[in-house]
Amino acid sequence: MFLYNNPEVSGNPITPDSLRILAEEGLAGVKDSAFDLVNLYLYMNKVKKPGFQFIVGTEAIAQPALDAGACGVIAGLANVFPELLADFWNTWKAGNPQKTAEKQLTIVEARAVMKLGPTLTMTYAVLRMRGLNPGFPRLPWKDIPADLYARAEKELRELKLL
Repeated sequence: MFLYNNPEVSGNPITPDSLRILAEEGLAGVKDSAFDLVNLYLYMNKVKKPGFQFIVGTEAIAQPALDAGACGVIAGLANVFPELLADFWNTWKAGNPQKTAEKQLTIVEARAVMKLGPTLTMTYAVLRMRGLNPGFPRLPWKDIPADLYARAEKELRELKLL
């Protein structure tokens, strides 16, 4: 069993000591979506159970999390740019920290563009920008306004992602 730490949504952050106790009782791992690298490090320092798996729930801190021992990343950005995240992963696995850092910075910039609007509707818009037909978001969601679409498209072109 895995624990899902998402304090922004749950309002119930899991402390490093609590995670350690749960690991000692049989917890297999944690998906940490707190966006807090220091807290992830505290988790790693507290939980010494062999084979315990740390997964981060954002690509924003992927490189330092993986470098510290996380075994994976749940990357929402992969919904629109899977090749970017695959390239990042392969570069990291090849052991090239400088190139990985460059790719991490691009990921953070692309993520910032995605955060210009609601995640769901931005995903639909970016897939359209990429020439795909994702259909349309269901109500109550609506397509993003034309000016936001144009801004996001311009910024993604500048990042050479379109």
